[in-house]
Amino acid sequence: VLQTLANSQQSIMLADMRASLQTAQQQAQLTGNVQPLLLTLAEAEQRLVTQRQPRLVAAHQAVVQDLAKLRSTHALDVTQVLADLDHLLQRVDALPLQGNAIPSLQAAPTSKKPVALEPQSRWLRLWQSVKESMMQLVRVRTVSSTSAALIAPEQTVYVREHLRQRLLNARMALLVRQSDAARRDLDAAATLLDQYFDGQTPAVQSAQQTLQQVAQQARMSEPPGIARALQALAAAEEHTAVAAIPAAPASAASH
Repeated sequence: VLQTLANSQQSIMLADMRASLQTAQQQAQLTGNVQPLLLTLAEAEQRLVTQRQPRLVAAHQAVVQDLAKLRSTHALDVTQVLADLDHLLQRVDALPLQGNAIPSLQAAPTSKKPVALEPQSRWLRLWQSVKESMMQLVRVRTVSSTSAALIAPEQTVYVREHLRQRLLNARMALLVRQSDAARRDLDAAATLLDQYFDGQTPAVQSAQQTLQQVAQQARMSEPPGIARALQALAAAEEHTAVAAIPAAPASAASH
Protein backbone atom coordinates (compact mmCIF):
# COMPACT_ATOMS: atom_id res chain seq x y z
CA VAL A 1 0.00 0.00 0.00
CA LEU A 2 2.81 2.40 0.88
CA GLN A 3 4.56 1.65 -2.41
CA THR A 4 1.36 2.27 -4.33
CA LEU A 5 0.89 5.60 -2.55
CA ALA A 6 4.48 6.59 -3.28
CA ASN A 7 4.07 5.73 -6.95
CA SER A 8 0.86 7.76 -7.11
CA GLN A 9 2.58 10.80 -5.58
CA GLN A 10 5.48 10.41 -7.98
CA SER A 11 3.12 10.27 -10.95
CA ILE A 12 1.45 13.49 -9.78
CA MET A 13 4.89 15.13 -9.40
CA LEU A 14 5.89 14.16 -12.93
CA ALA A 15 2.60 15.47 -14.36
CA ASP A 16 3.07 18.78 -12.53
CA MET A 17 6.67 19.00 -13.72
CA ARG A 18 5.71 18.39 -17.35
CA ALA A 19 2.89 20.97 -17.21
CA SER A 20 5.27 23.57 -15.75
CA LEU A 21 7.79 22.94 -18.52
CA GLN A 22 5.15 23.24 -21.23
CA THR A 23 3.95 26.57 -19.82
CA ALA A 24 7.51 27.90 -19.54
CA GLN A 25 8.25 26.83 -23.11
CA GLN A 26 5.19 28.67 -24.42
CA GLN A 27 6.24 31.82 -22.55
CA ALA A 28 9.75 31.59 -24.00
CA GLN A 29 8.37 31.29 -27.52
CA LEU A 30 6.09 34.30 -27.04
CA THR A 31 8.47 36.63 -25.21
CA GLY A 32 11.87 35.40 -26.39
CA ASN A 33 13.05 35.32 -22.77
CA VAL A 34 14.47 31.88 -21.97
CA GLN A 35 15.32 32.60 -18.34
CA PRO A 36 12.01 31.29 -16.90
CA LEU A 37 12.39 28.13 -18.97
CA LEU A 38 15.95 27.71 -17.73
CA LEU A 39 14.84 28.05 -14.13
CA THR A 40 11.99 25.57 -14.62
CA LEU A 41 14.31 23.01 -16.23
CA ALA A 42 16.90 23.44 -13.46
CA GLU A 43 14.18 22.97 -10.84
CA ALA A 44 12.93 19.83 -12.60
CA GLU A 45 16.48 18.46 -12.72
CA GLN A 46 16.91 18.96 -8.96
CA ARG A 47 13.57 17.33 -8.19
CA LEU A 48 14.48 14.30 -10.28
CA VAL A 49 17.83 13.98 -8.52
CA THR A 50 16.19 13.89 -5.11
CA GLN A 51 13.87 11.05 -6.16
CA ARG A 52 16.70 8.53 -6.66
CA GLN A 53 14.47 6.21 -8.68
CA PRO A 54 15.89 3.98 -11.48
CA ARG A 55 12.76 4.51 -13.58
CA LEU A 56 13.49 8.27 -13.62
CA VAL A 57 17.08 8.02 -14.90
CA ALA A 58 16.08 8.45 -18.55
CA ALA A 59 13.91 11.46 -17.72
CA HIS A 60 16.73 13.02 -15.70
CA GLN A 61 19.21 12.58 -18.56
CA ALA A 62 16.79 14.14 -21.05
CA VAL A 63 16.23 17.15 -18.81
CA VAL A 64 20.00 17.59 -18.34
CA GLN A 65 20.60 17.48 -22.12
CA ASP A 66 17.87 20.02 -22.92
CA LEU A 67 19.14 22.24 -20.11
CA ALA A 68 22.65 22.22 -21.58
CA LYS A 69 21.33 23.11 -25.06
CA LEU A 70 19.23 25.93 -23.68
CA ARG A 71 22.15 27.41 -21.76
CA SER A 72 24.19 27.55 -24.97
CA THR A 73 21.53 29.67 -26.73
CA HIS A 74 22.60 33.21 -27.62
CA ALA A 75 20.28 36.03 -26.62
CA LEU A 76 19.00 38.17 -29.48
CA ASP A 77 20.17 41.78 -29.33
CA VAL A 78 16.82 43.22 -30.38
CA THR A 79 17.99 46.83 -30.18
CA GLN A 80 20.90 46.25 -32.57
CA VAL A 81 18.85 44.15 -34.98
CA LEU A 82 16.09 46.76 -35.18
CA ALA A 83 18.68 49.50 -35.69
CA ASP A 84 20.18 47.54 -38.61
CA LEU A 85 16.76 47.09 -40.21
CA ASP A 86 15.87 50.74 -39.72
CA HIS A 87 19.12 51.79 -41.39
CA LEU A 88 18.40 49.46 -44.27
CA LEU A 89 14.85 50.82 -44.63
CA GLN A 90 16.26 54.31 -44.99
CA ARG A 91 18.46 53.16 -47.89
CA VAL A 92 15.81 51.32 -49.93
CA ASP A 93 15.13 54.23 -52.29
CA ALA A 94 18.85 54.72 -52.96
CA LEU A 95 19.65 51.10 -53.88
CA PRO A 96 20.39 50.84 -57.62
CA LEU A 97 18.38 48.37 -59.65
CA GLN A 98 19.86 46.04 -62.24
CA GLY A 99 20.49 47.65 -65.62
CA ASN A 100 20.01 51.19 -64.33
CA ALA A 101 23.70 51.97 -63.98
CA ILE A 102 24.94 54.42 -66.61
CA PRO A 103 28.24 53.31 -68.10
CA SER A 104 31.03 55.76 -68.65
CA LEU A 105 30.99 57.46 -72.06
CA GLN A 106 34.68 58.17 -72.06
CA ALA A 107 36.80 55.95 -74.22
CA ALA A 108 39.17 53.67 -72.40
CA PRO A 109 42.75 54.87 -72.51
CA THR A 110 44.96 52.99 -74.90
CA SER A 111 48.67 52.56 -74.93
CA LYS A 112 48.90 51.86 -78.65
CA LYS A 113 50.83 54.26 -80.76
CA PRO A 114 48.80 56.28 -83.25
CA VAL A 115 48.75 54.73 -86.66
CA ALA A 116 49.18 56.97 -89.65
CA LEU A 117 46.10 56.70 -91.83
CA GLU A 118 46.00 57.17 -95.52
CA PRO A 119 44.33 60.32 -96.80
CA GLN A 120 40.53 59.91 -96.89
CA SER A 121 37.88 61.68 -98.88
CA ARG A 122 35.69 64.31 -97.28
CA TRP A 123 32.60 62.03 -97.36
CA LEU A 124 34.48 59.19 -95.73
CA ARG A 125 35.72 61.48 -92.98
CA LEU A 126 32.18 62.77 -92.48
CA TRP A 127 30.79 59.23 -92.24
CA GLN A 128 33.47 58.30 -89.73
CA SER A 129 32.57 61.28 -87.57
CA VAL A 130 28.85 60.46 -87.67
CA LYS A 131 29.57 56.83 -86.84
CA GLU A 132 31.62 57.76 -83.77
CA SER A 133 28.90 60.13 -82.60
CA MET A 134 26.25 57.42 -82.93
CA MET A 135 28.37 54.97 -80.96
CA GLN A 136 28.47 57.44 -78.09
CA LEU A 137 24.66 57.39 -77.94
CA VAL A 138 24.45 53.62 -77.48
CA ARG A 139 24.51 52.24 -73.95
CA VAL A 140 24.55 48.55 -73.17
CA ARG A 141 22.59 47.39 -70.12
CA THR A 142 23.73 44.16 -68.50
CA VAL A 143 20.86 42.50 -66.61
CA SER A 144 21.58 39.14 -65.03
CA SER A 145 17.98 38.51 -63.96
CA THR A 146 15.23 37.84 -66.49
CA SER A 147 12.61 39.22 -64.09
CA ALA A 148 14.54 42.46 -63.68
CA ALA A 149 14.81 42.85 -67.45
CA LEU A 150 11.03 42.62 -67.83
CA ILE A 151 10.29 45.41 -65.36
CA ALA A 152 9.37 48.72 -66.93
CA PRO A 153 11.02 51.82 -65.46
CA GLU A 154 7.71 53.06 -64.03
CA GLN A 155 7.25 49.75 -62.18
CA THR A 156 10.49 49.97 -60.21
CA VAL A 157 8.66 51.84 -57.47
CA TYR A 158 6.63 48.69 -56.74
CA VAL A 159 9.81 46.63 -56.39
CA ARG A 160 11.14 49.06 -53.81
CA GLU A 161 7.82 49.12 -51.95
CA HIS A 162 7.72 45.33 -51.90
CA LEU A 163 11.21 45.23 -50.42
CA ARG A 164 10.29 47.89 -47.86
CA GLN A 165 7.16 45.97 -46.84
CA ARG A 166 9.14 42.76 -46.34
CA LEU A 167 11.63 44.56 -44.12
CA LEU A 168 8.83 46.17 -42.09
CA ASN A 169 7.15 42.77 -41.65
CA ALA A 170 10.42 41.25 -40.44
CA ARG A 171 10.89 44.13 -38.02
CA MET A 172 7.41 43.66 -36.57
CA ALA A 173 7.88 39.89 -36.31
CA LEU A 174 11.12 40.35 -34.38
CA LEU A 175 9.40 42.75 -32.01
CA VAL A 176 6.71 40.19 -31.14
CA ARG A 177 9.26 37.32 -31.06
CA GLN A 178 7.88 35.50 -34.11
CA SER A 179 11.20 34.18 -35.36
CA ASP A 180 9.73 31.91 -38.05
CA ALA A 181 7.77 34.76 -39.65
CA ALA A 182 10.80 37.06 -39.38
CA ARG A 183 13.03 34.56 -41.17
CA ARG A 184 10.50 34.15 -44.00
CA ASP A 185 10.33 37.90 -44.58
CA LEU A 186 14.12 38.27 -44.35
CA ASP A 187 14.59 35.48 -46.90
CA ALA A 188 12.05 37.13 -49.21
CA ALA A 189 13.83 40.48 -48.87
CA ALA A 190 17.17 38.83 -49.68
CA THR A 191 15.61 37.24 -52.78
CA LEU A 192 14.35 40.63 -53.96
CA LEU A 193 17.80 42.13 -53.53
CA ASP A 194 19.44 39.31 -55.47
CA GLN A 195 16.83 39.29 -58.24
CA TYR A 196 16.18 42.95 -58.96
CA PHE A 197 19.02 45.05 -57.53
CA ASP A 198 22.54 45.54 -58.81
CA GLY A 199 24.71 43.28 -56.70
CA GLN A 200 27.88 44.75 -58.21
CA THR A 201 27.40 48.04 -56.37
CA PRO A 202 28.71 48.62 -52.83
CA ALA A 203 25.30 49.83 -51.61
CA VAL A 204 23.51 46.60 -52.55
CA GLN A 205 26.37 44.46 -51.26
CA SER A 206 26.18 46.26 -47.92
CA ALA A 207 22.40 45.70 -47.79
CA GLN A 208 22.83 42.00 -48.54
CA GLN A 209 25.44 41.66 -45.80
CA THR A 210 23.16 43.41 -43.30
CA LEU A 211 20.28 41.05 -44.12
CA GLN A 212 22.54 38.02 -43.72
CA GLN A 213 23.71 39.21 -40.31
CA VAL A 214 20.17 39.90 -39.08
CA ALA A 215 18.92 36.51 -40.32
CA GLN A 216 21.86 34.73 -38.70
CA GLN A 217 21.23 36.42 -35.36
CA ALA A 218 17.54 35.51 -35.54
CA ARG A 219 18.40 31.86 -36.19
CA MET A 220 21.04 31.63 -33.46
CA SER A 221 18.81 33.23 -30.84
CA GLU A 222 15.85 30.90 -31.36
CA PRO A 223 15.54 28.79 -28.19
CA PRO A 224 15.84 25.05 -28.82
CA GLY A 225 12.88 22.85 -28.06
CA ILE A 226 12.61 20.65 -25.00
CA ALA A 227 10.74 17.84 -26.72
CA ARG A 228 13.21 15.25 -25.42
CA ALA A 229 12.57 16.20 -21.79
CA LEU A 230 8.80 16.36 -22.25
CA GLN A 231 8.67 12.96 -23.93
CA ALA A 232 10.86 11.36 -21.27
CA LEU A 233 8.74 12.84 -18.48
CA ALA A 234 5.55 11.63 -20.16
CA ALA A 235 6.98 8.11 -20.49
CA ALA A 236 8.10 8.09 -16.84
CA GLU A 237 4.71 9.42 -15.76
CA GLU A 238 2.89 6.66 -17.64
CA HIS A 239 5.18 3.96 -16.24
CA THR A 240 4.75 5.29 -12.69
CA ALA A 241 0.97 5.56 -13.06
CA VAL A 242 0.77 1.90 -14.13
CA ALA A 243 2.90 0.87 -11.14
CA ALA A 244 0.60 2.85 -8.83
CA ILE A 245 -2.45 0.74 -9.79
CA PRO A 246 -3.02 -1.73 -6.94
CA ALA A 247 -2.98 -5.40 -7.86
CA ALA A 248 -6.22 -7.36 -7.59
CA PRO A 249 -6.43 -9.71 -4.57
CA ALA A 250 -5.76 -13.38 -5.29
CA SER A 251 -9.10 -14.46 -3.84
CA ALA A 252 -10.98 -12.08 -6.17
CA ALA A 253 -9.05 -13.38 -9.12
CA SER A 254 -9.97 -17.02 -8.29
CA HIS A 255 -13.70 -16.19 -8.24
